[in-house]
Amino acid sequence: MSQYSWFFVNKNYLLFAILAAALIVPVSYVTADIYFGASSIDVITDGDTGFTVINGVSSIATFVNGTTTYAIVAGYDDKAVLAFDITNPKDISSIASLSAAANGGLASTYGGPALDGVRNIETFTNANGTFAVAVSDFDDSIQIIDLSDPTVALYTTHNYTLAKGGQIGGNEAGSNSGILQMNGAYDVAIFENTTNSRTGPMAIVSSHLGDGVQVFDLRAIKADTETASHMYNGLNYTANGHNYCQGGACQGAIISQGDRLPLDGAAGLATFTATSKYSGDTIPYVIVTAHTDDAIQVLTLRDPMNSSGNNFCTLKHQGGHACGIRAPLNATGVSPYANATDGTKGYNLLNGAIDVDTWTYGAEVYGIVVADVDDSFIILELTDPSFTTGGISAAQLSNSTDNSLFTALDGANSVDVFKIDTRPYALITSNATTSINGVTLVDLYDPRNPQPVEAVFDGQLKDGDDISFSGLEGANDVKHYFDGQYHYAIVVSGGSDTADDAISVIRLTGERTASVSPICGLTKDCSPPSITKHGGTATPDGFTINGANISNQDKYNDVDTITSNVGSLVTLKARVYDDFSLNSIESVILYFDMPGAADWSYSNASIKYSASSGTVTIGDDNNLFNADVSSAVVTNPYGDDSSLELLDVTFKVMFNGPMDTSHIAVQSIDDMGNYQIIYFKDALEVVGQSTSATPTAGEDTINDEVTQTVASVPDWVKNTAGWWAEGQISEGEFVNAIEHLVKTGTIIII
Repeated sequence: MSQYSWFFVNKNYLLFAILAAALIVPVSYVTADIYFGASSIDVITDGDTGFTVINGVSSIATFVNGTTTYAIVAGYDDKAVLAFDITNPKDISSIASLSAAANGGLASTYGGPALDGVRNIETFTNANGTFAVAVSDFDDSIQIIDLSDPTVALYTTHNYTLAKGGQIGGNEAGSNSGILQMNGAYDVAIFENTTNSRTGPMAIVSSHLGDGVQVFDLRAIKADTETASHMYNGLNYTANGHNYCQGGACQGAIISQGDRLPLDGAAGLATFTATSKYSGDTIPYVIVTAHTDDAIQVLTLRDPMNSSGNNFCTLKHQGGHACGIRAPLNATGVSPYANATDGTKGYNLLNGAIDVDTWTYGAEVYGIVVADVDDSFIILELTDPSFTTGGISAAQLSNSTDNSLFTALDGANSVDVFKIDTRPYALITSNATTSINGVTLVDLYDPRNPQPVEAVFDGQLKDGDDISFSGLEGANDVKHYFDGQYHYAIVVSGGSDTADDAISVIRLTGERTASVSPICGLTKDCSPPSITKHGGTATPDGFTINGANISNQDKYNDVDTITSNVGSLVTLKARVYDDFSLNSIESVILYFDMPGAADWSYSNASIKYSASSGTVTIGDDNNLFNADVSSAVVTNPYGDDSSLELLDVTFKVMFNGPMDTSHIAVQSIDDMGNYQIIYFKDALEVVGQSTSATPTAGEDTINDEVTQTVASVPDWVKNTAGWWAEGQISEGEFVNAIEHLVKTGTIIII
């Protein structure tokens, strides 16, 4: 999350797109008739009763204690944090606050909490309770806050600062704080360490002045009254490639982990887990935005405490550097692809990269990055953090800037990803100084084609409402909240002379009214039918040629060429999924005889199958083939989802002449005009002699001699008859072949 932001939402789109495993809209949701329509619920400004420490409010996090949901915010200018009850979003109430001048908790004996310039805050739980982690810009610090009973008070437990090292009110016993990367502490993310014996929650902090990241162990933290409580610092990494090594023989040493990485101005960060291409196991990673370098960097977090108990690390660390914080490894060594800067590797919208969030969808991992100078966001796939195939340039799936489609990205500076059922959405705040500020809600169901859902901005008066949106000037951060009935966005705004220093609660969903436009995912289909995925899971057999699965997960797929012969039957099958309903699939089109660029408009042949009517339309500029098409619904083809249905569309093509190596494209279109087109480069060639007309019986003149010629039957005709006899092709396909013989004069009907 970032410091300064804003809130927007576009008009009369519906947030509640229902996405179940088979992505059929549940009846209960239709009955409830829920739609997205933003409305202002509550606005609190600095100085309101109980809310006197939110000047420059910069960050928000939520947590649950018992049955009550709370939020905790960071007051950047007030050097304070404040907790409040959000169980009733219409009437949020302050519970407790804690400032740098406080006199409570273990740290108070040593000068009070380290909260000067508190910029970002997150919450976590361990075996001992619920806590908050606050990082502060001016104090260069991380501060732990006990949230065990926020209705009574907020107490500090531990902190580390750049100047003072480790503290539990004072120095950690037996701890060597070393060189901490905390100068200008900016953001913090929580991750679960599972890579060694120190299993449990850890924090990673970015420092925009120290140009690096720093890990802390949160497992042993306890309530403020307990003495057997510890927080230890772990490893770090800086832009110049240095890593502070703690533990074992390298205690306190600064080692070089490799080349310089683009971490200057390290800002927002987010963690995720993925499978290592080096070891094959699942480990945590972090993606870091660098505001000065205009860049993103992925780092591995295997054994971030340099534990000697991890055999893998013990064996590999000194030579292979397999552990610690570093650039990810692929099968052969350090991946050179795990970062990108603005203007390189196809990334042209990273100027001012400032925040990032991640999410999973099925087996895939994704990230969304926002940049406040380019007024933009980009989406990239993180499933392989070493980006072995195609490099990080191939991982960029889409990008968008402030424009007529996304109207509220000017100064985009923070992002929060959440899900409704399994469908992912993002809330992006923007904090422009010279134009409208706001928050945009984005539908992330198709990362390659993200869609705006709603936008809200300060002073906006929504249709049908007599309350305008306020408290959004200078929006810095936003969090999604669901109370069991409605979905909300909680926005904090502050940090400039014109900012509102406010907390705004915006309800995102409500009961549908007659005037509301169709709803994406509910009453309107906004996603195309697909041969690449069903729900969040890849469809491995989305396209086959003669029964062989063809790689289909990219828009342009490099595949092995399949060679067929003139007169041989070629069977091509597209397995299509639609998240709205199979009945929504309008047509499936196969393009081929495309020897030049991989572009459907350059194809000389096409077969269009209408799923609604069953009609087939053939385009054949070079008179190459005959074809027939059929379709069938398949249920639960993978044996793991009895509600899953897909449509198999089978194209059977008989070539009567050779075809040079050709790209193939499959386009699937629904009844709303949404479409997907996937290319398979150099997928098919057809070799052999053309089956031109052959005399049946008659006389040829050779050197003035009359000779009797005997009719020859082409091999492909024999094959066709055999396939019909064996039931491999339908009677209709056989009849089509015979008709072709008649048309070409191969058979003469007397």
